[in-house]
Amino acid sequence: MLIFEISSLAAKNVTGGFSGAELVAICREAALFAIEEDEETTQTGKPIICMRHMMKSINGMKRQITPEIIDLYAKFRNGTL
Repeated sequence: MLIFEISSLAAKNVTGGFSGAELVAICREAALFAIEEDEETTQTGKPIICMRHMMKSINGMKRQITPEIIDLYAKFRNGTL
């Protein structure tokens, strides 16, 4: 189960600059944080992924895509490469 605002997570200052693979890793790690928390507290077997899990995961993830690579992709997309 998920409890967070997708639009908040999609904000450029929150997840901007992450690659698709990094976003997948963020989601997986947030799910693991939720599972771990559930095991430590309620042990319901029904973990809930909350904004705190997503933000913990985002804050622990380092962006691997540099501004130079983003510029290169933009030039390629625009046909100016």
